[in-house]
Amino acid sequence: MALVSERILACMQSVKKGEEDFKTFRKIMSDMLADIKKRGEPPETDTTIAAHLLRIRDPASGQPLPDDRIAAETGVFFTGGFETTGHTIAWALFMISVHPEVEAKVLTELQALQLMPSAAQPQPRTMTYDDIAKLTYTCNAIKEHQGPKAALYGLNTSKEVQEAMRMLPVLADGTNRTTTSDVKLGPHLIPKGTMVWVPLKGLFNSPHNWADPEQYTPACSLPIALSDRDAKHQDINPAIPLCHQAR
Repeated sequence: MALVSERILACMQSVKKGEEDFKTFRKIMSDMLADIKKRGEPPETDTTIAAHLLRIRDPASGQPLPDDRIAAETGVFFTGGFETTGHTIAWALFMISVHPEVEAKVLTELQALQLMPSAAQPQPRTMTYDDIAKLTYTCNAIKEHQGPKAALYGLNTSKEVQEAMRMLPVLADGTNRTTTSDVKLGPHLIPKGTMVWVPLKGLFNSPHNWADPEQYTPACSLPIALSDRDAKHQDINPAIPLCHQAR
């Protein structure tokens, strides 16, 4: 009983700290917005995110969005813009580093494009945007963190990346959507207007959708037509990293 009480207390303390941190974050966003508004109405040439948010008008009233809404949207761009990227890079590097055979293939692919030092070319060249489409194995290694068919959406990057994102997705707890019409899901009817929660980590790590889902296998994140694994699911698309579109 004492151990249970200690765990409950620790949980409560963590929740309290989280609430305090969130309040601090909201104040930072509010202060930033106040500083931005001091500059006055943004000119048409200002294409910053802040300027776009300040130009938005409520379609019903024609009035600008309230400050608390703009501050909240600003916070979304901050957290969504760097936290997701940092999470992806960190886990992808970890997964690659603990699988030497994968790391070797990544290095080989990078060296083939002269993006890594080699005996033939000690000084690598600068990477360009066009190189991303050529790094098929490397990108799969990261995106497997998200799902296998990102390549079908023009994200034909490294397999190591894809595999890492499948196993350890950015939004591990999932995302929610509201149905715009009645939906029949198996024997269940989901009425219009129902909020549905999609558990991404469970979806990406389910034996129902994947063979050996706990195995880090970048090759399986290639387009299904190129992979023997999961061939039975050619008609479905389990790759929904943040939403059903390329990021």
